[in-house]
Parts: sequence; C-alpha cells; structure tokens
Amino acid sequence: MLRDGSKAPGGELITWSWEAAASWLDNLRRARDWRKIGIDPHLQLVLGLGLCSLYRPSNSTTKALKEVVELLEALDEEQIHEGQAILITIVEGVLVSVGHSSLILNHAKSQIRQACGDMERVRNNPSLLLLARLTGLMSRNEVVEAAKSLFVETSDFLLLDDKATREQCELWFSVTDLGKEAVPGVLCEASSELKEVLPAVMLSACWQYRLDAATRLLRVMTYLGHNNSDIIEGANFISFQQRTEGSFGYLNPLAPGYDQLPEDRDVAIHLPFTVASLWALGEVQARLESSNL
Repeated sequence: MLRDGSKAPGGELITWSWEAAASWLDNLRRARDWRKIGIDPHLQLVLGLGLCSLYRPSNSTTKALKEVVELLEALDEEQIHEGQAILITIVEGVLVSVGHSSLILNHAKSQIRQACGDMERVRNNPSLLLLARLTGLMSRNEVVEAAKSLFVETSDFLLLDDKATREQCELWFSVTDLGKEAVPGVLCEASSELKEVLPAVMLSACWQYRLDAATRLLRVMTYLGHNNSDIIEGANFISFQQRTEGSFGYLNPLAPGYDQLPEDRDVAIHLPFTVASLWALGEVQARLESSNL
C-alpha cells in the first residue's frame, strides 16, 4: 500500500493512504446491497469519500463520491431523524466543499431547524449547541456565551465518562467553528489549562483502543492549537490503525466478546472507525501543512 505523508515542522513524517481508504470505501459500496442498510452507514460512506475527495482529490474518488451520493438520494426521507442531525450537517458541508449537493440532505435542514426550535433546550445541550452553530441558527458570540457555563473544570476532565467527554468536545467544536476560528479570548485560559490534561486523556483513549474517542480528542487538540508533538503522537497512533486494504481499526479475535461482534464488521465497525480516523488525520494534515508554511 503506497502511503501519503504529512511532515511535521521537526521533519517527522506521519503516513497513511488516502487512495487506499477511498478504494476500500468504494469497494464496500460495490459489495453491499445498500437498500438493506440504514441511513447512518450511508452518511458515513458519503463523509468518508467526501473527506478523501477534499484532502486527496482524484478522478476515481470523484466518480465514487458521485455514485454514493446517488445511493443516498434513493433513501426514504422518513428514515432521517433528529439524532442524525449533526452528521447530516457535517456531510452536507463536506459535499459543498467538494462541489456536490444532496436533495435529501437539503430536505433534512427543515427537520434540523425544528430540533433547534426550543432555544432554552439548545443552550443547555452541547450537541444541539453545536448543531445550532453549524446551521447558523446561533451566532458565534451566542454559542460562546451559552457554552461558558457548560464547560467542566479542567481537573474534572480526567474523570469524565465517554458521553461527558464527547459533550465537552462538542462544546470546543462549537466555539471554534470546527477549527475554522481561533479560541475566543474569554476561553483562552480554559483552553491553555487543557493543554496539560487533554494529551493524557487522548493517549488513554488510544491505549484502551477507544478509537472514536481518541480521534475526537485529537481533533479538539488540533483546533485548540496544542503542541505539535502531542498532536503527532496521537496522529501516529491513528495512522498505524490503517489496514492493508485501506480501512482503519484492528480487531483482536482473542478479545472477550469478539464472537458477539456484528456479522458485517466492515459496515458496523471498520466504516465508522475509518471515517473518524480520516477526519482526524485530515485536520492534522491541514494543521501541519499550515505550520510548515
């Protein structure tokens, strides 16, 4: 497998292959009857190919993305529900970035706005706060003001369970517009304090093989401008999870519960792992490339 690379300012190279990932995603599309598969894997497939097209465009990836968007368009709109709103919004944004659009995702916008209708509920819910910011229903200043009271003390971050950690990540995603904006001045102290804690939390997720949490935390570290050395350490771990055929995430057949995993492990496990890994590595790539300018 030929591997791409992102070089850190110190010269260290983090390697993974966008082409292999895109090929694996396209082969997965061809090997399944997607009419029998739920909407979440559809969205993940579109996002994965969209990220490949965004960071390493090629004619084959563009063609595969066009065809998988057509699969998405064939879905019943009634399958879309509030719990998929953030993923839908992210997918729609990536598609726009690479020159695609989706009628079914445009239709979903009305449902998304309904989910954010109760602003009091939104202000107290990190997921809805992120959604409101991504869809422009709240200004950045409004989001920052609401988020301030939802952040936990830095010393408590190490004690959070996965759900609470995800919510804290979503707050940082909201106030930085997914890394497009610098940390607001009012939150700079909190962000600086996290530089002492977040790498340990991220590496702990790596050691425990919680790839979803590890990739999410790595993105937060990238958006908050953490030290390149800490980001590189996390990115190296994630990049090492790419398998020969292009997907991410190794499974231990000797681990407890292995025989209880879903039969279609590619769709149920490797697809979400692959998309989460590509998203995090893409953000790291962009950060390191800007550092080298």
